[in-house]
Amino acid sequence: MHPGKKRVVPVIEIWLQNGLPCYLIPFSLPFNGKKEPEEIVDELMQSSLVGLQLVLNQKGSIIVKDYVTLSTKINYEKANELLKKYKPWQLFLEGVGIQANLQTLRLYLPRILSLFKLGLDPKANSAFHVIQLTQPGKGKTTFYSILKNIYNIEIFTSFPSKARLIMDARSGALGVVYLRDIVVIDAFDKNLDKTDAEDFFSMIETGLANGIWTREKATAGSISSDNRRDVGFSFLGNIEGQMLDKHDISSDNANAREILFKIMTGKGLGEGLVKAFLDRIAIVDVCDTDLVLKRYLTGKYLKANVMKALKYIVESKAINQEVDRKEFDNLDTRMYYHALRVAKLLYALGINVEKIEDFAISLVEGDIRHWEKILYEEYREEEQVQKTKGKAEEVKEVGKEEEDKGVNLEERWFS
Repeated sequence: MHPGKKRVVPVIEIWLQNGLPCYLIPFSLPFNGKKEPEEIVDELMQSSLVGLQLVLNQKGSIIVKDYVTLSTKINYEKANELLKKYKPWQLFLEGVGIQANLQTLRLYLPRILSLFKLGLDPKANSAFHVIQLTQPGKGKTTFYSILKNIYNIEIFTSFPSKARLIMDARSGALGVVYLRDIVVIDAFDKNLDKTDAEDFFSMIETGLANGIWTREKATAGSISSDNRRDVGFSFLGNIEGQMLDKHDISSDNANAREILFKIMTGKGLGEGLVKAFLDRIAIVDVCDTDLVLKRYLTGKYLKANVMKALKYIVESKAINQEVDRKEFDNLDTRMYYHALRVAKLLYALGINVEKIEDFAISLVEGDIRHWEKILYEEYREEEQVQKTKGKAEEVKEVGKEEEDKGVNLEERWFS
């Protein structure tokens, strides 16, 4: 080293789950710098759980003295081997213990889409936001609970406070939008009655759109936040009985966005606020299927390292996927962005319908019966080419007739 010249020591900054920062100095670790900083970062990024040995230095900073990765690395090899035999959408269903067929795909497709990030506009949030209302017992919470640690998901049963969601202005502890990749609001329909509902929707409006989460100072001595992070939101709720009849969900013209607008404004929320919120949601779905889900539970789950690999493989394929953008010309800017990203993901997931773009438009516009009809009537697999026709009530029966027994993955792929 040249006399008088200071050595530049690389430092890796790590944010703990409670929002506190700590610092890892690669060349001070017990393995004496045998790993380059880039190797350490890659190892940490590929692990969903890391054990850290922490010490507090004289300056009050938290230093990582040693670390150990507690989860296995992403297994692209096994994921790609599976993809030679099965469609990605089949693996995302079988991976959470659900037989993959048209009926379960219809129920789970909005949830599967909510798992991904696809950035096509640097100013927009790359994550997907989804609302799904179903009859009770359709596996909504279970789906995200199974994937919680795999895809870094936080589940709330009520609207979180600004301190919990974005940042605690008194302590500076970061909220879940800086710590998680997906935030699930369960019992969404029940929380609409609460007095803090309007404040919650106002709080997340900017973040849903462009990933900027704002937390103003509570007092002169407190801390503010205005940072960027792309996080997906999934809002889950139930709809049954009188609500099903009231909104005529079985109608050929049933529209999920219109139904949600009526439900939310009917709870006293302002029309402008509701419209702004729904505009930021890629898929709004109201599913009235009477599917008995327990008939399709396998009790088997794909290994976490394979599920992680599947997500990244699909995202990588989707970003480069060509679609017919002219089909979206009549959509407004937000709906265009939603439809374009959904279409790319549908292709990458191996959804075989005749016109993916039309299917994507129906999904994002909330045209329930139209996208169900496309899925059930035009779906193509190598061994299935027969097309059936029918009105909205007949569509469900078609789906039932076309059920299969899942994809029968080999035991060795399961955890």
